[in-house]
Amino acid sequence: MGGSSSKLTETELKQLQEFSRYSSRKLQQVWNEFNDFLLSENMSKTSARKHHELTEAEFARFIKTYFTWETDDAFVHRLFEMFDADKSGTVSFKELVVSASVLESGSTEEKLRFLFKVYDEDSNGVLEKEELDRILSQMCAVSQALGYDTTSIRPVLSEMLAKMDPSNVGFISLEKWIEAGTKFAPILVALGIDQTTYNQQRILEGSHQWYLRQSKKLRYCNVCTKTIGINKSSVVCQVCRLVAHDACSPNASETCRITYNKLNASTNDHHWVEGNFGHADCAVCHEGHCGSVRGLAGLRCAWCKLSVHNDCKEKQSPVCELGQYRQLMLPPTAFCLRELNHVVADAAGSIAGGAAAAAAGSVADGSPDYSTIESPLVIVPPPNTTPIVVFINPASGGNQGVKLLRTFKNLINPRQVFDLQQGGPMAGLKQYLHVPNLRIICCGGDGTVGWVLAVLDKLKLPSPPPPVGVIPLGTGNDLARTLGWGGGYGGEIKRVLQQIADAETVLMDRWSVAFDVADPNAESDKVPLDIVNNYFSIGVDAEIAHRFHTMREKFPEKFNSRARNKLWYLELGTKDALQHSCKNLHKHIQLEVDGQAIDLANGPALEGLAVVNIPSMYGGANLWGSDEKMGKQDMGDRKFEIVGLFSSMHMGRIRSGLAGSAHKIAQGSVIKLTTTKLLPMQIDGEPWMQSIVTITISHKNQVVMLKHRGSADLPAESSQPEMRSQKSNSSLAAQPAPAK
Repeated sequence: MGGSSSKLTETELKQLQEFSRYSSRKLQQVWNEFNDFLLSENMSKTSARKHHELTEAEFARFIKTYFTWETDDAFVHRLFEMFDADKSGTVSFKELVVSASVLESGSTEEKLRFLFKVYDEDSNGVLEKEELDRILSQMCAVSQALGYDTTSIRPVLSEMLAKMDPSNVGFISLEKWIEAGTKFAPILVALGIDQTTYNQQRILEGSHQWYLRQSKKLRYCNVCTKTIGINKSSVVCQVCRLVAHDACSPNASETCRITYNKLNASTNDHHWVEGNFGHADCAVCHEGHCGSVRGLAGLRCAWCKLSVHNDCKEKQSPVCELGQYRQLMLPPTAFCLRELNHVVADAAGSIAGGAAAAAAGSVADGSPDYSTIESPLVIVPPPNTTPIVVFINPASGGNQGVKLLRTFKNLINPRQVFDLQQGGPMAGLKQYLHVPNLRIICCGGDGTVGWVLAVLDKLKLPSPPPPVGVIPLGTGNDLARTLGWGGGYGGEIKRVLQQIADAETVLMDRWSVAFDVADPNAESDKVPLDIVNNYFSIGVDAEIAHRFHTMREKFPEKFNSRARNKLWYLELGTKDALQHSCKNLHKHIQLEVDGQAIDLANGPALEGLAVVNIPSMYGGANLWGSDEKMGKQDMGDRKFEIVGLFSSMHMGRIRSGLAGSAHKIAQGSVIKLTTTKLLPMQIDGEPWMQSIVTITISHKNQVVMLKHRGSADLPAESSQPEMRSQKSNSSLAAQPAPAK
């Protein structure tokens, strides 16, 4: 967060949440960006805090920065009029978050209604030719920003807008606008409406989940059978891989994969999709290739990926054995609807029970006991399987998260895959809470893993809890490195799934952080986290991280690759080496470990201090080292390690491997740390500036994590008798096929 940003009060957060679609965390983020923008307009901090109104000129500059839109002045003017709800001639922060939250977090229909009003410049209730021309230009600009060829997509978008006016009356009504907007995938994308949001809201079993793609090789439309040229746009179903021209997608007659058991069936049938898979051996005749690059030929099952000639289909058993991922997959037969009267009773009971639980404060934060709320679907996995539920952060790793979301929806049952940008992990965890032998997979950075673990804390889990695995996206990924999953995802999903099936389990400590602030009114950032999974640090490394995060929020386009991010860290670290911003840190903190005072003032001069829970920090550096004279580091021994850093240069040498370890200070179970001035701090890579405070770190709980088998030694969790059932020695290939 920006260092200049002040925090919203609890009262302000609650009031804004009543009127907007944003969570408290998102509201604080928007407020920080709003506040930083005001400061960038050369206002003082005091003026920025009081100045909650934007003129039209200020609004135009803020919108283009916040949404990164390329828009003309007329569009921004209409947007300003829409945001200015009280017609005061300015837009307040409240008006800003109310309207912006609809554009970012509202339903598809709400977004379409809002944009209709923006484009309807004369407010006559219809979109006329001049207004439609402006929409087309805006959509082409968005498409170009997304990397699509506008010469090929402009005629398609133009044709789709024309189809909204089938009677050729010269205008489009709101009803036709909404109908077309929820039907044509390219229009949704070009309008800036997230197609993933639309697909998650549209719970129509058998509906395709389209996404827009520019073909890198020759493909064929599964609707009209005609070619889709190289570098031409098309839509692809992320679940079954059906391919269609943009304009043909509404006419796709074939349904998508059925993901739950509608008819109480005991077996799962193949779901055949024709063509567009290149050469593959036929599973029936084993002769020749059943795919082709010359047209739609051959059939491939969207479940098991089996390929057959069209003529051989009748000779292939209709029963699908789910292929090589069956150990991790929940077939449709595993999902059964509860009887309707049970659903009604459960829903009523859940609402009443949730209110009672919240009133009684059954969970520390007053939230209801979610473990008692049941899903309309009963999940009964096949025997001898270890099903996974996958949580993916599409924002992680550039475009990797989006691609991985689509890949998982195609490889396993899409009901097992959740987009964390669409409501977070709570819904998925509630649904899968009681599934036996469940494994939770987090695809994202360490922050994504921490998010899922924090929600698990609220869910009164059975004992033992499901183990959590990591597919690392983005940079850093210290927890993933510790567990043997590496520092980033290389795109080899088949290998990763095999490793998940073979993984063993280990225990990991988690730590609570309590803050006793000396002066609540002192200038200080909002503390981002109160639980430590990886590390807590104060001083030079937190200062560099804070500068990095501040710059990334202001200039996100400069931080779009791992290599570039590392260069930024190097530059910021070099600047700090010259400035020594945290010089003599040891004179401004008092440290107590397990009730015993640690004399830092008479020790070596420090510029940083870190409390580490795992043997990886800064993207792979082991600060404690392998020397066991002061005790061996173990992420599950209910102890943490405390180390000191002499300077940013010392930190750089540790990161590069030129220095063996940091300055070892102590091991312990409870730490008390008191500061005497404003200092930079960070928890698990989330930095902030903290006023004078006394911090207490103590053991919270232990969680079960999936460790890559064969990685560097960690104490195996299976030594705990009550956890042994979680361990699986079976590989994907070794699983017996389901009975036909």
